[in-house]
Amino acid sequence: MFEDTFLDRVHRLQNGLVAEATGKMFDGGDAEYKKLRTEIANSPVLKELVPNFLRRCSALGQFWGWVKYEKSTYAERRTLIWDGFAPMIEKLEFDETTPIKISTSEVLKVHGPAEVHVYWNKALDRGRVILKAP
Repeated sequence: MFEDTFLDRVHRLQNGLVAEATGKMFDGGDAEYKKLRTEIANSPVLKELVPNFLRRCSALGQFWGWVKYEKSTYAERRTLIWDGFAPMIEKLEFDETTPIKISTSEVLKVHGPAEVHVYWNKALDRGRVILKAP
């Protein structure tokens, strides 16, 4: 069974926007875009890193209306989107040292109990490794 993590959803939103900006369709359409956008834009962990185009474009039609004039080629549009998402993805992939600054109830609202359980087990495993170190 595939575990859908918050990082997976950020990647799905990024990939969907790349598809939309390069003549393809966002998988799941406007409803999926709005759901992912809301979840990510309201994340206490990522709120400060959300790219401006994601804040401003509440629907795919708005995003298309913006991106087609912002960058004229598919390559430029891909780079624009990848660069916009890079800080969020890097934070989720590599920032393991930041102390928890949000309450448990906020985390559960955003990520859900199953995802919290996965991360909790990872933290426990890290602790076991540290305790075994010479």
